[in-house]
Amino acid sequence: MFLSPVLFPVELFPAGWRWLLWLNPMTGPILGYQSALLQGAWPGREVWLALAVWLVLLAGLLSLALARSRDQLADWL
Repeated sequence: MFLSPVLFPVELFPAGWRWLLWLNPMTGPILGYQSALLQGAWPGREVWLALAVWLVLLAGLLSLALARSRDQLADWL
C-alpha cells in the first residue's frame, strides 16, 4: 500500500527511497495518467523510460516462457 503512487504523491516519499517506487510496474502508467489528466502535460522522461524498461522486461519473460513451452503449446490449444 505504501509503495503505491496512487494513494500518495511521489513528493511525499523521501528522496532517498523514491527509487523503490519504480520497482512497482504500475508506477509509470499511474504517474503518466496523473500527469496527463491532472496537470495537462505530457509525462516526464522517467515515466517513459520506466514504461519502456518494464515493457522490454515483460516481453523478454514472455518470450522465454513461450520458448520453453513451445512443444506443449499445440496440445494446450
